[in-house]
Amino acid sequence: MIQRLLRRAQWMKKQIEKKGVTQRTLARRLKMHPSRATHLMGLLNLSPVIQYQIASLPPCRGRGPITERVLRPIAKIEDPARQLQQFQNLMSDLEPEIMEASNVTS
Repeated sequence: MIQRLLRRAQWMKKQIEKKGVTQRTLARRLKMHPSRATHLMGLLNLSPVIQYQIASLPPCRGRGPITERVLRPIAKIEDPARQLQQFQNLMSDLEPEIMEASNVTS
């Protein structure tokens, strides 16, 4: 699910850049509350390395253990190295849940 949200945020950014609309206008067109659009766009503050790692996660059943909400504090960190460290800590903490959600057995 988080992969889908990240792709949607990337798509929204392209729409804003290509069409010259504001985030608020785009949110209205998508029938989305402006604060929801802000939360989604916040995912783009994650370093490209983290975005790539998220995109590379195995598909999972349901919502999955890595949610937008747990990524928000990481996205607010300005230093990419600190962001990556926090993300790696999160991944380490959630590894059993990620494995279970993706139905991977060791």
